[in-house]
Amino acid sequence: MQTMTLEELTQGKVFISDISTENTTTINGNKVIIGRYAVWSPLKDKPGHMIIEVGNDLAYLQQKYNISDNLVFKFLK
Repeated sequence: MQTMTLEELTQGKVFISDISTENTTTINGNKVIIGRYAVWSPLKDKPGHMIIEVGNDLAYLQQKYNISDNLVFKFLK
């Protein structure tokens, strides 16, 4: 079995990470939902990626950014 890093799997590609749960935080006394899914886009001038959108609707994010199921990664704790 071959082991690859996330960077090797996603080099030059937009992908989605799934943190497995919907989290919340409090900002100025208001409960705010933090998205479960993050869309990552390659950096233009150096290796790596940056988050460009966060949300809870996986199907919407996949359609918006044209991301197939094989580029959705579940992060385990």
